[in-house]
Amino acid sequence: MTIRPVDYTTLVSKTQELSQVKQIENKRNEIQMQQDFVYKQDKIKKDLNRVRDSEKSRMLNINDKEKKKKHNDSRKEKKKNKKDKKKSYIGNEIDIKI
Repeated sequence: MTIRPVDYTTLVSKTQELSQVKQIENKRNEIQMQQDFVYKQDKIKKDLNRVRDSEKSRMLNINDKEKKKKHNDSRKEKKKNKKDKKKSYIGNEIDIKI
């Protein structure tokens, strides 16, 4: 069985179409893989930063609590000193009226 010229031309054109479709399909897969790779890299970077950021925020919370405690302690100390000063002045002065 021989191939006629008319059959041959359609066969060649279909072969070209098929090769183009196959090439596009392969490119699509490559592009998809590259995009997935980039997405995963970005996700890993974000996850690493998120863990570090949570540690920073935890330390900030601890520091804030310590500052508040120190502030409250110093306030209480000032009040106590003020009361002690008032107690020490009682009876030190005498008012005389003439």
